[in-house]
Amino acid sequence: MRYSVVGTVAFFIDFYLLFLLTTFIFFNIGHIGILIATALGFLSGQLFYFAFSMIFVFRNNIEYAKKHKIRSISIFFLIGISGLLLTALLMHIGVILFGESYYLVIKIFIGVIVFLWNFLGRKIFVFR
Repeated sequence: MRYSVVGTVAFFIDFYLLFLLTTFIFFNIGHIGILIATALGFLSGQLFYFAFSMIFVFRNNIEYAKKHKIRSISIFFLIGISGLLLTALLMHIGVILFGESYYLVIKIFIGVIVFLWNFLGRKIFVFR
């Protein structure tokens, strides 16, 4: 439940930044602008997620992560980077298939997939 709350807030940060960047900064470069905004939004959401998951979500398993600090941090960020790559790939495919006008709808579906990927990956490999 806590993961859902933190993940949802992180997604809204990601989604809203994607919208703002695409609408006001990268609006004139089309597909590439959407991909840049997608990456920046995702990274912002992940920074929020990282901070709050350590404090709020996986606090019971924090001792395990501390004991295996380098391994835990490395895997945590590898899962995040793979989530970014998955997001960028799916956004690219979605925009090609459905058009640039639907990038926000596409992002919602991608968000669900990456949300599950991040949770399962981090639960299994970082916070046992």
